[in-house]
Amino acid sequence: SMLFQTPRLMLTGADAPILDADLAGRDSLQIALGVSVPEAWPPELLDPSALRWTRELLGRLPAYSPWRMYYVVLESPTRTLIGICGFKGAPDAEGQVEIGYSVLPAYQRRGFATEAARALIGIALACGAKAVMATTFPELMASVRVMEVCGLQNAGPGDEPGTVKYRLAFQSV
Repeated sequence: SMLFQTPRLMLTGADAPILDADLAGRDSLQIALGVSVPEAWPPELLDPSALRWTRELLGRLPAYSPWRMYYVVLESPTRTLIGICGFKGAPDAEGQVEIGYSVLPAYQRRGFATEAARALIGIALACGAKAVMATTFPELMASVRVMEVCGLQNAGPGDEPGTVKYRLAFQSV
């Protein structure tokens, strides 16, 4: 599967067998990924319907497409699954791609979401995207902070009610 290494993390690309294992439960996921999966799994927003949506999206992508979800594994001291990150599909007609991330509460406030988001931005740039976008709720200060640290700027209201959009363009589009 697709792997991307950052200083502290390994991003493991979700494929159909891994997503099926996640749907089947924590034990199956642990075996499929070969890492420790905390009792608190899954992180916020990764419910079964989100997993099924992700699996359906994957079915529409070419085999080695980078535009997928990634499982975020903390490498040390023991390889532990701490969250997810990824792209909500391939770039749109303007070359803009949307990213998202979610880290288990026990691993928040240690810069892991920022590290994962930076990796996604690097993948997007390397794979030809022209801009990266993310959506959050303005009251989720930690999420807003991740975006700002990664160089995204407030781009007005998001599509969902009450959300805000953040954006980083790699070149003038």
